[in-house]
Amino acid sequence: TMSCSHPDLGRWKRELGSSHCGVCLPCTIRRAAIKKAGIDDNSIYRDKDFLDLEAKLNLKSYQLGLAHPCNPILAIQKNGPITDRQSDYAELYQRGRIELKEFLDTII
Repeated sequence: TMSCSHPDLGRWKRELGSSHCGVCLPCTIRRAAIKKAGIDDNSIYRDKDFLDLEAKLNLKSYQLGLAHPCNPILAIQKNGPITDRQSDYAELYQRGRIELKEFLDTII
């Protein structure tokens, strides 16, 4: 599957075909989920280690966002009202934040 938010950026580097960048938020969440599931990730990523300047900025922004505590009930409401099973969705949100932080801690 392709989860990258900009898979064709490699064209600027004369790459053939599309690939995951490895550093956008969808790619980072994908990588964290694959790692948490214990699955071998055979995907091709343009920058697995956040080496590019823009990638480093992305990494810092993810770390900054995760460093600040948030109220998960309020956070899940930002995209629209959720009235049913709020605690289930809030717990899922919190588990996702933890999963992402654990993955990012392996990058540093």
